[in-house]
Amino acid sequence: VREAIRELRKELRELRQGMKEGRDLSDDIDTCTGEIELLQKELQSIEECGHTIFLKAKDLIAPKKDVSAKKTKIREEMSQLGKEINHLEARLSMPNLTDDERTGMKLSISNKNERLNDLVEESDALKHFNHTRFVEAREESRRNIQLEEKL
Repeated sequence: VREAIRELRKELRELRQGMKEGRDLSDDIDTCTGEIELLQKELQSIEECGHTIFLKAKDLIAPKKDVSAKKTKIREEMSQLGKEINHLEARLSMPNLTDDERTGMKLSISNKNERLNDLVEESDALKHFNHTRFVEAREESRRNIQLEEKL
């Protein structure tokens, strides 16, 4: 546990250096700080002989990891989808398209808009630190939709 604390403190120094270089790592710094606090509590529980109880609760109180990376990935995907949607919408106005091509493009735009809305919701969930529950609820919703389609 002490070794893990030392490694996290080193990582925290690197993250702070990254912030000085202009990168937005505030969420990762918060996560790292939270992990250090969690390990310090674990060390305290070892010293107080309550370690087995602490280990059971550790996953529940652990901070979220890689929040900045997830936010960046979502922003990049949202940007890419926006560009693809704009491109498809511009192509829709072309006069030489067949009805099948037009229908295919409209379907593709609809699918991309749906994915974009999912990403907006996921981004909001990350901002409010309820991302895990959001992902679980989204997966449950998808399973329900697939089950309904099979029926």
